[in-house]
Amino acid sequence: MTDGNREPIQGGYILLSRKLLKSGIMDESPIHLKIWIWMLMQASFKDHGNLKRGQFFTSYKKMQKAMARKIGYRTEKPTIKEIRGVMKFLMKVRMVGTMKVLHGTIITILNYDHYQNMINYKIRHEGHNEGTNEGHNKKKEGFKEEKTLRKKPAKNTCPCNQILDLYHAILAELPQVGNFTERRRAMLSARWNEKAKSGRGLYSNTLEFWEAFLKYISQSDFLMGRKTEWRANFEWIITKRNFYKIIEGNYHK
Repeated sequence: MTDGNREPIQGGYILLSRKLLKSGIMDESPIHLKIWIWMLMQASFKDHGNLKRGQFFTSYKKMQKAMARKIGYRTEKPTIKEIRGVMKFLMKVRMVGTMKVLHGTIITILNYDHYQNMINYKIRHEGHNEGTNEGHNKKKEGFKEEKTLRKKPAKNTCPCNQILDLYHAILAELPQVGNFTERRRAMLSARWNEKAKSGRGLYSNTLEFWEAFLKYISQSDFLMGRKTEWRANFEWIITKRNFYKIIEGNYHK
């Protein structure tokens, strides 16, 4: 995601729930958490070849190599026995499933769809403060004052960045947005506030609408550029005339 004139961050991203802090993995050795985060980053974001979303192919040898770390001038690797121990734990607590195949293993991140879909996270306009204050003394001077003075955003504020994240995640084949300008934000906010209704009864001032809307676009060969060299882009999609034509199904015939 970009902000202003900053360059877009390459390589994609994962979502990490704060529920992890209260999970059993935090009571295990550091390598348990390191392997888990590595697995989330290895998992396919969408179906790819013989792999389904949330799966990836690996072997214990590859995992051992990936977990190597430098200590001075030497490289230290966990033993295969340690890797097996971590895998045994992750399977026991139902975080992963495994299937042995030729030359390795296919690992499935269980509940990947649930935890890697931002729609399933509560939207808090105050940012990511939920949970970060745990363990701090909330009675400290200034804390209450800050909380009191903090402005509550308008209820109909468009979550532009979250919609852009959905666009990049669902329509990865379309041109990425390198500069999320104020003009584009204003266009998106206008579509949000118009409360357009989809065929499924969803309104455009909800993230559920935008997820369904963008998935609907992905089903159009014309919009995705599968039939011609032309393909839609973010600004074209949120232009009022095109936006309503898409909702009406003009590009899905």
